[in-house]
Amino acid sequence: MGFFRSLRRGKQFGGYIKYFDLEKWYADLTERQRALLRRVEPEIETHDISYTSQTAGEFISHCATAVAEFDVGFAEQLFTKALNLERNPVKRHFALMTLATFYRRQAKNAENWHKVVREDIELMPAFAREWVKEYDELPGYPAVEDMLRVLRAWGDLPEAIALCKRAQKLGIAGNWEEQIVDLQQRMQDN
Repeated sequence: MGFFRSLRRGKQFGGYIKYFDLEKWYADLTERQRALLRRVEPEIETHDISYTSQTAGEFISHCATAVAEFDVGFAEQLFTKALNLERNPVKRHFALMTLATFYRRQAKNAENWHKVVREDIELMPAFAREWVKEYDELPGYPAVEDMLRVLRAWGDLPEAIALCKRAQKLGIAGNWEEQIVDLQQRMQDN
C-alpha cells in the first residue's frame, strides 16, 4: 500500500486543492477520506477556480461540516486542519465557533467543546483589535454567552462576573451591566 500511496503523491490535483495549495496535505489523506471530500464537494479536484474570498481554512471547515454527517472522526481532523490554517484572529474566531458547534452536537465531546470555547475566549482581545480595523462596533461573542451558561450552571458566579467585565471592557456587544447585576444578586441570595 505504501508503494501506491507514494505514486498517488505524485499525482497533480487541480480545483480547490491546487488553488489553496493543499496538494501535499490532500495526497496524504487516505483514498476513503478523499472520496468523502469528493462526495461533499464534487469539484474539489476539478473546479476551474481563479478567485474566491474564502480562505483555505474556511473551505476545509465548510467541507468538515458536511463530512460530519458521514464520519465524525475525519470531520474533527478537518476542523483541526482548518483551525491550524487560520492566523487572522477574526477568521480563527469563526473557525473556533464552527468547531464549538460541531462539538456541541457530539454529546460525548463536552470536554473538547469546553476547551474550544475557552480558546475562543482567550482570542477575544485579538479578535476585538482586528475587528475594529474594519467595522465600527464589535458584535456579540457566542463563546462568552456559552461560557456564562456553563459558569452559572456550575455556580461559579465570581468567574462569570469577571468574564462579563472582560467582555464589557473590550466593547463586545451584550447586556453586560444587566448580567453583572443579576449575577451579583444571585451571589447575595446564596
